[in-house]
Amino acid sequence: MKQDFMQGKKPRNNKGQKHGLWEIYYEGKIFRKGEYVNGLRHGPWETHYNGGLYSKNIGQYINGERIGFWQWFQNDELKIKTFYAR
Repeated sequence: MKQDFMQGKKPRNNKGQKHGLWEIYYEGKIFRKGEYVNGLRHGPWETHYNGGLYSKNIGQYINGERIGFWQWFQNDELKIKTFYAR
């Protein structure tokens, strides 16, 4: 694992929980980006594989659960679109 895998913004609240915008990098390129609220993923999230050149997924979380439409791309072509209900 490269040394920069977890470099980037990683704010926490006063309880030490992940809170705010998190950016995780791998080999100098964005790997994952999204917001935490009191330790839970909340709001839009993106994950990029191979720097986003090969595949990525995009979707929303509410209180740590996937919600709404999630999209998986490969070579910038939409491959899968899934809906998550509560």
